[in-house]
Amino acid sequence: MHEAVTLDGHKVVVKSRKPGIKKTILQDCDILDVIAELLEKHVPESRIYSPTHIVQEFRAAVTEELDFTREGQNLDRFRSDFGLDAAVTFP
Repeated sequence: MHEAVTLDGHKVVVKSRKPGIKKTILQDCDILDVIAELLEKHVPESRIYSPTHIVQEFRAAVTEELDFTREGQNLDRFRSDFGLDAAVTFP
């Protein structure tokens, strides 16, 4: 998130995504999957923490965070919930 100012002087918050970052993050999650599987296979004590499940949860959370369509839906919901509040404005 970054603070910005529109041409007419309004303060706004902008969320951006670096080009190619989704592919990089998903590749990193694939690597984490392999590590988690090896950990569970070769270090029985790790199974109590379920490393593969942790990686799955992380992948789901990161994927959701990268989905700007979902961000728009969240903004619509926020607008609906707080639309009558004069102190809050929406794009």
